[in-house]
Amino acid sequence: MKSNTTAIALFVLLTAFALVLAACGGAKPESTKAPANAPTTAPAKAAAPTQAPEPTKLPEPTKAPEPTKTAAPTKVPEPTKAPEPTKAPEPTKAPEAQAPTGKAGFDLLMQAAKAQLAQKAFRATITSEDGSKASKTVLEFVAPDRFHIIPSAGQEIIILKDATYMKQGEKWIKSPINMGEMMTGFLNQQNIEEMLKEMDVADLKFVGADAVNGKPAWVYQHATSVKAGEQTIKSQGKSWLGITDKLVYKIESEADSLINKGGKTKTTVLYDYDPNIKIEAPIQ
Repeated sequence: MKSNTTAIALFVLLTAFALVLAACGGAKPESTKAPANAPTTAPAKAAAPTQAPEPTKLPEPTKAPEPTKTAAPTKVPEPTKAPEPTKAPEPTKAPEAQAPTGKAGFDLLMQAAKAQLAQKAFRATITSEDGSKASKTVLEFVAPDRFHIIPSAGQEIIILKDATYMKQGEKWIKSPINMGEMMTGFLNQQNIEEMLKEMDVADLKFVGADAVNGKPAWVYQHATSVKAGEQTIKSQGKSWLGITDKLVYKIESEADSLINKGGKTKTTVLYDYDPNIKIEAPIQ
C-alpha cells in the first residue's frame, strides 16, 4: 500500500531572704534605814530583795523563706515537617483500543504526513549509525521554502528559495550553487507523487501506546521499500503518531546501508514543532 509517510517527526527553619533581732534589761532598788534615838528594837528583817525580772527572751530569728524553685524551661515545639512534594502525574497514555488499525492506520500515517507539511515551522534532530560511523544533524524548516541544516560534522548550510549560504570556519559565504530550487522542487506535490510510486509501505501493525516528551502517541510498526535507481532499499521502522494533533513525533528505522554493502543504517528522528523558528540570510 502506498503512503506519503516521507515526512519524519518528533519528528522546591530569688532567691532572696531577711533576718531581724531585738533585746531589753532591768535595775535593783536601795535598802530602808532605821530612825535616830528610837528605841532600839530588833531590827526588822530586811526586806527580801526585789527579784530582778527575768530577762526578756529574744524572739526566734525569722527563718529565711525557702528559695523559689526555678520553673522548668518550656520545651521548644518540634518544627513542623514540610509536606512531601506532590509527584507530577505520569503522562497519559492513549488507550490501545482507540488506535486505528488496518486501512484506518494507513490513513492515519497519510494524515500525519500532510499535517507535518502544513506546519509553519519544525525542527528535526536526526541521529544515525552506519557501521562504525555515527552522525547527528539538526534540520530546521520554515514554510514554504527555507531550510537550515546543522550537521555534527561538515558545513552548516542555509537554503532560501533564491540563494544558498555555506559556513566556512566563522564566516558565511554565498554558494555558487542554488540548492533552493532543488529543495523547493522536492516539496512539489507532483514530485511527491512520483516518489510515492517508488515507495511501498506494508505490514502496518499497531504495537502500543507511548509518550514522546509528555505527548501521548500511538506507535505503529511498518516495513518500507524504496527504489533508488537500480537498488531497492528496504527498512523496518516504527512511527510515533500524536493522538491529539495527528503529527509524527518520532521515527526509528533500520534500513539497508547505502555506503556499506550488506550493512544496516539505524536512524532515529525526533520532531519539535516550533512556529517561532526563524531562518534568514546570514549575509547580504
